[in-house]
Amino acid sequence: MLVAGLAAALQIKAQQSKYTLQTADILYRQYKLSDSYNAYQNIADNPENEPAVRVKAYLQIADQQWKFHQDYTGAVKTLEMASGIKTDLFGVKLELATISQQASKYLQAKLYADEGLRLAKTANEQIAVKIIFARIIHDQNFNHVVYNVAVNYSNLVKAGYLLSQVLEKQPGNSDASELLVGIGLFLNDGEIVLKGWKSYYLVSDEKQVNQAIAPGFKLLKPVLITWKGQPLAANKQAIIALGFANSKFFNYAAYVIDEIKKKDISIYKSSKPLQDVAAYSAYINAIQKVNDQIYPQVANGKTKYEDEYDTLMNRAGIPLWNKLSIINKQEKFDPDTLYNLLNRKFGTEGYTGTTVNYYGMLMGHIIHKELKEINQYGYSTKFTYISVDRLISRDFTSWYGTTNVGGWGDSTTIIQVRKAYMTEPFQLLSWMTDPAERQKILKQIDQKKQADLEICKKDPCAEPKFLALYLKFNEASKIYKRLTASGFKGMELNIAFIGEILKLTVASTVFAHEGRHAIDQLYFPKEFKQMSDDERELRAKYSEVVYSLNPKMAFTGSILGSDLGTNTNHGKANQRFCKLIADWMAAHKPEIKGLDINTPLLIQFDLLTDEQLIAICKSGDPLAGMKRN
Repeated sequence: MLVAGLAAALQIKAQQSKYTLQTADILYRQYKLSDSYNAYQNIADNPENEPAVRVKAYLQIADQQWKFHQDYTGAVKTLEMASGIKTDLFGVKLELATISQQASKYLQAKLYADEGLRLAKTANEQIAVKIIFARIIHDQNFNHVVYNVAVNYSNLVKAGYLLSQVLEKQPGNSDASELLVGIGLFLNDGEIVLKGWKSYYLVSDEKQVNQAIAPGFKLLKPVLITWKGQPLAANKQAIIALGFANSKFFNYAAYVIDEIKKKDISIYKSSKPLQDVAAYSAYINAIQKVNDQIYPQVANGKTKYEDEYDTLMNRAGIPLWNKLSIINKQEKFDPDTLYNLLNRKFGTEGYTGTTVNYYGMLMGHIIHKELKEINQYGYSTKFTYISVDRLISRDFTSWYGTTNVGGWGDSTTIIQVRKAYMTEPFQLLSWMTDPAERQKILKQIDQKKQADLEICKKDPCAEPKFLALYLKFNEASKIYKRLTASGFKGMELNIAFIGEILKLTVASTVFAHEGRHAIDQLYFPKEFKQMSDDERELRAKYSEVVYSLNPKMAFTGSILGSDLGTNTNHGKANQRFCKLIADWMAAHKPEIKGLDINTPLLIQFDLLTDEQLIAICKSGDPLAGMKRN
């Protein structure tokens, strides 16, 4: 019995020791949710693991318990176990505050956020907890309004102050900016509302507001600049509501419309535009409920759900069809007709279909529209460039957290999803401005590189996991240094840096990548139709580098660091790309300055010059060797 017990104990220990955070993360990114949960659980339960590692595992477990099972009680218990380890208490409190806010448990959420405010040390920690504190106060007061409970002005003032601090550090932070708009509404302060609106859309010159949102701004500004301290009259509220709708803030438009109904229902009943906005806002909420129902089921293994998903989305659309003033009620409901009408009336743009092998809806609103021209290898095309934001539905993979779809396109139109580009610039800025964050990322890069050395010795074509972070840090450092040398300081320096990163990212992932798809479809429609999906993506990734403004930074987009498995088209394309690079380096060793023949080649990727990177891409790209007739 003793021997059997010892054998069992050794077997459990062996099972626990085979899991690392990296392997658990990979399982999660490969949509193996149950396997990743078990891996995180084994890591968390093993007292021999480092405390920080166990806490990270507990945080992942709690996130899964809430996100995929709506098990608030279980998630809180998991996080309480993490608290008992006494490591990264800030991270634990932030997660508790976030989950509690999403569960509408605002009093408890605020207590956790207050603790987080006291525990935050780094600039990033302070920003994160200030935003969640403001979101709790924001949502709580929305809830108070619904149930006719007086708003808490002292909490609102504090939230507004914290958000202003965030925007000092991260001008244009979309979460902080949007929340500031809502806080300003509750405080009856037009100046605060306008500040949040302009920050959200990165408006530094009011004359440059894009035509897609300019009508809304034109309505909003005259009312907002004179509004201070007192509730607006219902007729002014009507202007504000339509201003929000015309600039795609439908959530706040709906809130103001509800206030109009309370104050003077006749204004609402006599206004078809207000009624249409109210109906559309309800439709947006209905779409969210469909995703909240279906997406967790898909994450837990549900398959063949496409027809059910479409049916539920149609049910969400029928009430809107019956209410919109622009629809002939005698016509039978048709989802395609509804979409086309919403596109024209509200600027709705997106699709329902398959993204990285999963079915779902990616839908938002047009906030920027202009005509662009793309030139690659002597082939050119003009197309409409559209930026979509204020999303009403994310595709499944973006909701799940493995991808952040940046756009799509065809031969005439390229569409960018703005939200996909708004996180990284601020992350890179924190590495430049916050010593603690800089040390953290440098340590992470070093740790990953040590592990990569062993992996890449066994598989010379394996992607080094440290590489994307390393390249981002190096290239961002060069950009920040250049801007500083140019005379930028303080907030102006931060704005310039964010703008530069956004410009580089859009140039490669939207104009170059999606532009290549457009060119392939326009000039080679038959070949494009016959290509495998991973071949299409690989060719677009080649162009993403060749026609970027910074080739090394371009590699850190959808190519290196995505961690997508080879069961996805992008993952297959990335694997082929890594092999091409490794083979090219092996064949051109004498040309690579500083190369160490005893170190795996891909580990030394940074030794390649921009010219060599472009040469590698052209060597694999059929279009690069073709001559136009």
